Amino acid sequence: MERGYLGVSFFFMLSGFILTYNYPSITSKRDYLAARAARILPVYYLSLLFALPWLITYILSDGFNLKLWLKIILVLTLTQSWVPTISGFWNGPAWTLSCEAFFYTSLLFILKPLTHWCAHHLIRSFSLFMGCMALGLAAPILFYEKHHDVSISGVMLTGDQAMINLKYLIERFPLLRWLEFVAGVVLCLGVRSYLRQWSKFAPLLLLTGLTWVLSSLLFPFIFSMGTYCLPGFALMIAGAAALPFPNFKVAGPFTSAFASFGLLLGNASYAVYLFHFSVIGYVLLLNRRLEGSILPGAGEAKVWALFVATALITTILSILVYLFYEEASRKLVRQYFVRPR
Repeated sequence: MERGYLGVSFFFMLSGFILTYNYPSITSKRDYLAARAARILPVYYLSLLFALPWLITYILSDGFNLKLWLKIILVLTLTQSWVPTISGFWNGPAWTLSCEAFFYTSLLFILKPLTHWCAHHLIRSFSLFMGCMALGLAAPILFYEKHHDVSISGVMLTGDQAMINLKYLIERFPLLRWLEFVAGVVLCLGVRSYLRQWSKFAPLLLLTGLTWVLSSLLFPFIFSMGTYCLPGFALMIAGAAALPFPNFKVAGPFTSAFASFGLLLGNASYAVYLFHFSVIGYVLLLNRRLEGSILPGAGEAKVWALFVATALITTILSILVYLFYEEASRKLVRQYFVRPR
């Protein structure tokens, strides 16, 4: 379960790479921010609406107070990760979007100087990349020096609130996670012009990168929660970007249909991420209403059935959100706020 957080680290770095690839320069800050808002905000606020019953339940049990109002304001303004201890409020996975909102804004200020320093310079890019890795490991190393006998999941079981708060700080504070985004920007600037030349080495890059990431299993997870895996992610991203893109239309109708469905799932993945936490809660609540709580002694088959049901419901819901809401709302936002080129 702990290693699942590697996906967040990979996503932050990939985000920096793809944004830089799509925006070699930002000619209009207004259009750039509007396009980013159109990409993340409509589905984000819909996911909060979907999770509203959980918020209402929380309010009914604890009542309104100043801290609750602060939490609500932070979530609505996508700034909840700046207070890591409450970043999981309302819709837990959305803390990553709070970080992403900061990353998107920061690109306005770092893209030009980083382009001047890194573009087409492998040595400069490598040096800055390794600097990001070293800085990102500082906090996990300090944590490990003081609490080397506690795994990151064990932190939540200690009852030590100070240690739990430190765990959330390392895991969710935007400035600490920003280094992964910057590493993705630097990677793109450094290797973009070489990708076509590296196509024959793409499988080797992917395999080497995967090996590096898997080597993190040999170390305490707190290190890979920092930036240990960035070199592995960099090799995997560069290797995937260097691969020649397959022509599914030539491959045949079945392959083309399969690719189209895969593309649909990929497009719906953003909604999957934002809705899955709430869907899990609703499925478990329904199960308790109908059969009672799932305890450790419950049958494994029943647990797997609930897992499959949750996955199916989340996937179908997310596809519907993408087809009938996400695309339309994104176009609407862009229509009013992004000037035509």
